[in-house]
Amino acid sequence: MHSLKNTDNHKLHPIILSGCSGGGKSTLLEELATRGRQTVKEAGRRVVQLELHNGGKGLPWVNIQRFCELAGRLKIKDYEEAIGPNNIVFMDRSILDLFLNLKANQLALPNAMAKAVETQNFHKTVFFVPPWKEIFHDDGQRNKTYEDAIKEYEILLNGYQNLGYKVEILAKASVEERADFIETYVAKSYPETRT
Repeated sequence: MHSLKNTDNHKLHPIILSGCSGGGKSTLLEELATRGRQTVKEAGRRVVQLELHNGGKGLPWVNIQRFCELAGRLKIKDYEEAIGPNNIVFMDRSILDLFLNLKANQLALPNAMAKAVETQNFHKTVFFVPPWKEIFHDDGQRNKTYEDAIKEYEILLNGYQNLGYKVEILAKASVEERADFIETYVAKSYPETRT
């Protein structure tokens, strides 16, 4: 397996939003969408909604391996549909989040996911929402405590940095301020594209 580092920084690779569960990531993605940005919702949340509806076992608190397999399939499809030469896409988490969680739990990486981890390329900077206790709540689809969320955050933060990505930790600020910061950052990275 190669280093998984994103070394091709000149193409419009998808931009990842990651970080702490309950830190305002989904709200930020919605704000970017209202500004006309192309966005991809979190695969994990979609899997949880479907499994809860169908009474399935692919829930992270029931069977993490199955959950990651289902979310991985969605993430592979999301990436294939989102990638393009002229559009900037913001993704709520990526295949790398799943990879890092499986690795932390010492679980096997399915072959299709292993290939995707090797071949999918992302923007060199990943935007992270930090733990923010004041806005954290269990919405019935997370089923994790604030302490659990912090542990996962640390796994992802260290993991992305070890993979060679630059992690930009967003301020605990309004969703508008966070989106403005990202828009400014992206305009500097891709000056030839719409801001």
